[in-house]
Amino acid sequence: MAKHVRRPAPLPALASMGLCVRSVRHRLAGWPNDAGVYFVQMVDVPLVKIGYATNINQRIIAMQTGAPNDLELLALCPGTSSLEARYHDQFWKHHHRAEWFRLESPIEAEIARLRGLYWSEKGGRP
Repeated sequence: MAKHVRRPAPLPALASMGLCVRSVRHRLAGWPNDAGVYFVQMVDVPLVKIGYATNINQRIIAMQTGAPNDLELLALCPGTSSLEARYHDQFWKHHHRAEWFRLESPIEAEIARLRGLYWSEKGGRP
């Protein structure tokens, strides 16, 4: 008799994870694609990943596949890998490992600043 294997819950829709680059794009003049710098937190873990992707939605979906907790997009902004590198340099005192940083007040302040600039007015999330 085959053993019953419980299937994991389906991947949450991007909207429920706070991810919808398309809804924020209307506020970004000169941001013609889904590329940019993102700040992502693993839920219930006080770490944030600062990364760059040419397609933020696809990148987060790929990251979610290997993550033990749900991911939440905290902020995003138009930019390139050089902006990502500048953020890594700026927050080096809060570095944890690889592209992960401790979610402390200077990083929280930058996330708040970016949300003020780029957060969608429709639904309150990007």
